[in-house]
Amino acid sequence: MGQISALANTFRRDRKQSLANLVRAIRFDMCVVLTHCAKVVREDFEYILAHCRMLHTYVFIPHPQFSFQPYDFACGAVPVPTDPTAFNPTWILDLRRRRAGSLLAQSINSRLVTLHLDLTTYEGSFSPLAHLLSSTPCLTSLELGSLSPPGRPDNPPSAPSHPLRNLSFPALKTLSIYCDFPPFVHYVTAQWTMPRLASLTCMASDHVSIPISLLDAHGKQLEYLHFMHTGEPHNLLANTVLLPRLHELCPRIIHLVLPIVPEERPALNIHSPTLLYLDICTRPSVAAYRAVAVAPTAHAPQLKKVRMVLDVCAFVPRYFHPAHMPGADRALEDVEHIPGMETPDAQANWLLSTSGGTKAEFSEWRVRQHSWAVTLDPTGVGVAASAFPPAAGEDPDEIDSSGEYEYESLPPSPADSDTSGDEAEDDERPGGHSDAGSDADSDLERAWITVRAAAPPVPARIVFVDDLLDSTGRQYDRETVLERFSRSQLGDFLLD
Repeated sequence: MGQISALANTFRRDRKQSLANLVRAIRFDMCVVLTHCAKVVREDFEYILAHCRMLHTYVFIPHPQFSFQPYDFACGAVPVPTDPTAFNPTWILDLRRRRAGSLLAQSINSRLVTLHLDLTTYEGSFSPLAHLLSSTPCLTSLELGSLSPPGRPDNPPSAPSHPLRNLSFPALKTLSIYCDFPPFVHYVTAQWTMPRLASLTCMASDHVSIPISLLDAHGKQLEYLHFMHTGEPHNLLANTVLLPRLHELCPRIIHLVLPIVPEERPALNIHSPTLLYLDICTRPSVAAYRAVAVAPTAHAPQLKKVRMVLDVCAFVPRYFHPAHMPGADRALEDVEHIPGMETPDAQANWLLSTSGGTKAEFSEWRVRQHSWAVTLDPTGVGVAASAFPPAAGEDPDEIDSSGEYEYESLPPSPADSDTSGDEAEDDERPGGHSDAGSDADSDLERAWITVRAAAPPVPARIVFVDDLLDSTGRQYDRETVLERFSRSQLGDFLLD
């Protein structure tokens, strides 16, 4: 938060007024605003938007543990909260002249290329967003958040009471939206024009069907189509309502990603002369992949690969693109000829997740890509590559007091974790392996597992140390905000 005021202060001190023109992207990522700083931070945020005239990208992602700031839609104002806490700002919904919403709308109308707004979880933001997107001549990528307020899945916001304007996106190529609010899906279907749309990602919670009407309206230019469920998977009836009509709904489709229930996988009735890649969203397993087959009535002459993809994030299918590991020259891999796949299913699945293919490291998990599967590597989840063993005298099986690591024995496969009766007898015989010297307990088969200390609970209210304003509800002035932010960078307290 303090970074906003610090950046605005830098721009104000720039005599040539040229630094702001160097800014191409603004990312507001889980940046809550403290109530005592709200007035100054908002003014500084609007100053930044007014002076960054070359802005190409704007991203707003709210903090999931804080609520949105109240917004008075009747008078079009964003009041300063009186409760001494922190909040996700809704300033860009204020479309009055020289306010954040109108300033962002000017950027969208002039040169903004990428827009990611997760403000739609704030109930009532439907209509202001429509006004914000009223003119988007240069926008090529748009991502909008869910329209179901957090914690209220059974009580979604009501549809707008007055008609919304038609929206035209002449340059839009990539769209990502949630489809769990039918009035919004209908609005996009009937009143949006997207003649160049090539990539569509539809996210939804439980029990939302494939929006066929949306595809019928905007699917003619699609080359990439992704259905992603954020809740428990259910039967989308893909083999009935989508795959047989794919050539009609999406005549240019190349890459299709969607969940398909096990009952439909043995006879995929695909009809598409252009489809190259089909990704089935599920936890990959050897037995499940063996059951996948293309129906005799299907017509997909260009189909190169069918994969199983653990769809942990929306970017996974394209980041781990099937062209990176083409595998055999056939749509369905013959897993029986892959080394290790002839073993029992449990061990084969372990080998699939922990060996072969290519791997990529992320902050929280490791992903392995094979020609027919993209899956998580359980040996990489939480593994600290730079962790060191405990110092002499420490118990290796206890969590370090700093919460850094835990010494844990890991078998190389599920089969190694089971000890048969014969092996148990060998351990008791002279010359047999004892627990103290067994290979299964060697450093070669142990791993240093990162154990993150549990995050403290979010406090009911956020206060400053020795701050009298916490009880008075008064606002900091700009000098105080900058001074507190400067001190926070020295480690005194957090105000960023």
